[in-house]
Amino acid sequence: MTKKIKILFGVTGSIAAYKAAGIISSLKKKDYDIHVLMTKSGMEFISPLTFSSLTGNEVITDLFKLKDKYTHLNLTKNVDLFIIAPATANIIAKLANGIADDALSTLFLASKCISIIAPAMNEKLYFDKNTQSNIKKLKDIGSVIINPEEGFLACGEEGVGRLAEKEIILKKVEDILKKKKILKNKYIVVTAGPTREYIDKIRFITNKSSGRMGYALAEELAFLGAEVVLISGPVNLSRPYGVELIKTETSEEMLKACLKSAKSADILIMAAAVSDFKPLKKENKKIKKNKALKIEFGFTKDILKELQKKKKKNQIIVGFAAESGEILKNARKKMEEKGLDMIVANNIDEGFGTETNKVTIIDKKLKIETTARVNKREIARKVIERILKLMN
Repeated sequence: MTKKIKILFGVTGSIAAYKAAGIISSLKKKDYDIHVLMTKSGMEFISPLTFSSLTGNEVITDLFKLKDKYTHLNLTKNVDLFIIAPATANIIAKLANGIADDALSTLFLASKCISIIAPAMNEKLYFDKNTQSNIKKLKDIGSVIINPEEGFLACGEEGVGRLAEKEIILKKVEDILKKKKILKNKYIVVTAGPTREYIDKIRFITNKSSGRMGYALAEELAFLGAEVVLISGPVNLSRPYGVELIKTETSEEMLKACLKSAKSADILIMAAAVSDFKPLKKENKKIKKNKALKIEFGFTKDILKELQKKKKKNQIIVGFAAESGEILKNARKKMEEKGLDMIVANNIDEGFGTETNKVTIIDKKLKIETTARVNKREIARKVIERILKLMN
């Protein structure tokens, strides 16, 4: 039996709340399993009875009035999509800042699926710098924002703030649900973060990599239906939902994990900043500070080269190049020497260890594309877009 698409649908306190009924009615015709969550202010505009009649499911309005105290947690299992339409400035602020003080905001935080948020409010509220900052935060964590439209507003003024038309929201829903199947049955390995090469029991050399690029790639790939293994060096990031995480420290540990996981992989994306050097000798105890220290370094094993030796037919390998100086020349040389299908080059002075980046993507046909400086999640989506073209 085919699993039904499961959608959580939030309705908040806007005059546009009545439009949610039309959207839900259209979604229900596709036989989706829809569960509506309403805020207290949302119920001032439309009755929960309307939505329970349309969906056949109980409308969640108050976590403390549920018969089963774990219903809210069970609802978040196997959710395909979380929609909030209309979304007020208040709920946007809560979600952007991790506040969970009602059913809707709590379930949003507990749900790890992709979300669609369609704002509806007065133009002054929408363009307020705080609202715009909160919208950006939601975009950065992966939410899809459907911008409001310009027109006649409930207050009697004209401006931007009307809930997007039903057809626009429905099309975005279908586009996202289709994307969830794009990489179904594909096994993808992603590396992320730095490595540590130990000098003694507690000291090591490393680099500034935050791991954000690899983690964003892993999460986006999982959203597209892929089975993803993320091999990560030491970072301060949480495991992306739906992704298998393998933690490593040294380049040697990362190499072993990569070689093991690569055997079954369709795609390898090597976004980690692996150390090029390691101390030739590691002390097994702490080195005492009693004289000047001289350390002789040698090379670590090249993970990309080792993977290339064992590359399967039709397997795609994507490398990353953190460069300075002649960035494109160095990246192209690395791609050719290591037999890569694609390489993503970035300037270490611009996006290394930061939340944003500007990269240049080069594929084996030497097609070059440079992005604008954007959040690394947007970079991840652009990289995956190019990988999909390679696959086709």
